[in-house]
Amino acid sequence: MLDHRANQIFLLACLAGLSAACGGGGGSSGAPSSAAIFAGDDASALSRQRVTLEASVTGGEGVTSFEWLQLSGPAVALEAVPSGPLGAISFLAPDRDARLEFEASGISQGGAKLASDSVVITVAAPGTELSSALLSTIEMGAAGGALTAAYHATSARVFIIDPVLGEVAVFDLTDPTEPVPVGSIS
Repeated sequence: MLDHRANQIFLLACLAGLSAACGGGGGSSGAPSSAAIFAGDDASALSRQRVTLEASVTGGEGVTSFEWLQLSGPAVALEAVPSGPLGAISFLAPDRDARLEFEASGISQGGAKLASDSVVITVAAPGTELSSALLSTIEMGAAGGALTAAYHATSARVFIIDPVLGEVAVFDLTDPTEPVPVGSIS
């Protein structure tokens, strides 16, 4: 059973951008909406990684906002995505292996749930042991030191060891074409 925080509903009051004309009825016909909600594809993430989920609606009319609910897994804080697309939320993945399930629902202006879909995020935490593969050693010449680089496959991070400065620079290589500096260790 989930703790009380996981049962909280995160309501995103997003405008649906329904600027098209109503379509001649002068109001709701009372018929159920044929809207279909898509919460996104199931995915995986590393622990402590920022994860963004985007709900979308196809077909039907009447969805004016989205409601996200965490159905299972360790509780995470759902946050709106500033300047993000309609129905987008984000959260920080827990720091342990976990299976998180979320449900996105399309909500009408009157507060009725029109349709919903769920998505599963599988979180993998790196093992406690840091095993890395030596990538290269670069001699620094007269300075007397050598730069050494090691790669940790589980976290997709490279560690560049500089004995002259006495620090280790850490870069995230989730996307190898755009290394992201994570920090340094002195």
